[in-house]
Amino acid sequence: GYSGEYEMKRLLTCRFDLMKKLSRPREEMDAFLERYTNYSDIRKLRIRQSLDDGKTDEAIRLLEEGKSADRDKRGLAAEYSEWLMDLYEQQGQRDKLCAELEYHVFTLSSGGMEMLNRLKKVCTPAQWIEYRERYLSGRNYHKLELMESEGLWERLMEAVNAAGRLSILDRYEAALKRQYPNELLEAYVRILTKESAVASNRKQYHGLAHYLKKLERYPGGTERALHLAKDWRIRYSRRRAMMEELNEAGF
Repeated sequence: GYSGEYEMKRLLTCRFDLMKKLSRPREEMDAFLERYTNYSDIRKLRIRQSLDDGKTDEAIRLLEEGKSADRDKRGLAAEYSEWLMDLYEQQGQRDKLCAELEYHVFTLSSGGMEMLNRLKKVCTPAQWIEYRERYLSGRNYHKLELMESEGLWERLMEAVNAAGRLSILDRYEAALKRQYPNELLEAYVRILTKESAVASNRKQYHGLAHYLKKLERYPGGTERALHLAKDWRIRYSRRRAMMEELNEAGF
């Protein structure tokens, strides 16, 4: 189990530290590390020792083996992968760095915009377009951020609209408002209409009234805000707290 493995790694590390303090022969210490390389903490000790000894190729081999052995442990595989990236970058091995970044981004689904930007810097413009479209076509967490970074405004507007969430609209409003004020206004109106139906407490009513004020900053937004407020007064007239919040907001 996990606790047993954790305890074993701790004991092995303590054993190795003691061997160093006792100045045991290097051959004995190397044999100990090699015997227990299947434990990630010991593998890392071997990697660091290889790097300290200037044996970069051996360190890379150990990291690649670690990626394969611990492929089901995403956090650990990502750590090995980032270590490999740094080594490949130091060696100027652009193709291997690019391949490692591809593995990190697409296989591990890790690193977010930091790794995407790093991939963009390493690969050719044509390669980047392929990687970008591959990322955008999948179910990836940072798709909207990537669209914003790449200036794909029309696609970003469509994606923000499809998300149907006020938090997403707020996040990308500044980037989209100049080019797509009408689309943003309609998106806000549609979501507010939906949110008003399920709102059930004063805090939520206050938030809805706040967004009505926000609509007034859009061309034609004052009329849309007044229309929404009027509709809510008729539809939800029994929600006393909502009526109070609308009054407080000037609607």
